[in-house]
Amino acid sequence: MTTKRKSTRHRPVVLQVRSSGANPVALQAALRVARALERDFESIFVEDDDLFSLAAMPFAREISASGGRSRPLSQERVARQMRAASSAAHREIERSAREADMAAKFAVVRDEPEHAIRKASGKASILALGEPVSPAGHRELDAIMSCLAGVMGCLLVGSSARRSKGRVVAVVDRREKLKDLLKTAARFAGSSAHEIGFIMLGAGLGVRREIEAGIRKLLPGDLDIGVEALSSEDPAFVAEAVQRLGGGLLIARYGGALVPRNEVIARITAQLDCPLLLLRTGNGNNDD
Repeated sequence: MTTKRKSTRHRPVVLQVRSSGANPVALQAALRVARALERDFESIFVEDDDLFSLAAMPFAREISASGGRSRPLSQERVARQMRAASSAAHREIERSAREADMAAKFAVVRDEPEHAIRKASGKASILALGEPVSPAGHRELDAIMSCLAGVMGCLLVGSSARRSKGRVVAVVDRREKLKDLLKTAARFAGSSAHEIGFIMLGAGLGVRREIEAGIRKLLPGDLDIGVEALSSEDPAFVAEAVQRLGGGLLIARYGGALVPRNEVIARITAQLDCPLLLLRTGNGNNDD
């Protein structure tokens, strides 16, 4: 039996936010992607239902930031903290959306985090995570990536992310995907961006020259194109290449040479100083 994918046409870019608020780089990148794709932008603040369940336990205590004091943790106190956090996140998202000249919807849900991700992915074209991905968080990513089949892509940031402005840099790992990849990179660059970069993985010198010539032939002449060739998919080398290109967004195929498995995602994301946009394998145009 086959399952039909839901069409992603007209579905919004959805930013999922938790109690720590939206990472500024993730927020700006999500707005950039929504503007480039001409999609609506929505954000969902998730009140962690697991935390409310924990607060109901008689032994639950809240420890101060210094670790010197503790007090009973109540559901009422958790609710107040969540309301304060969601209000702060809402204000910041609205401010950033106004600066980007975009409308933004904001919703608050109380849910178990993994289930909330699945629900958000059910309505999104691009699912953006507002919290930095932990280098040791690949198990949580298993749940996140299981949702990718229903969306165009997933936008992630790591703790080293510092910027979302700059070139859209795309990873070229299969020559036969080049034309689709060029179209995708130009689309995510948006009408206001004139710089695109490419990182070619594992290509011999002759193939590299052929690919670079193909890139320059297929893209408009007014684009400032940067190309880096790497013989290794080592996260540190990739991150350095993105920096040299002035990348503000790195695009890679989920399941491709750069990100073959879930556990690699956290390592790559942690090294980058810009967001990572993972696109679903087998749909370079993302025009469902």
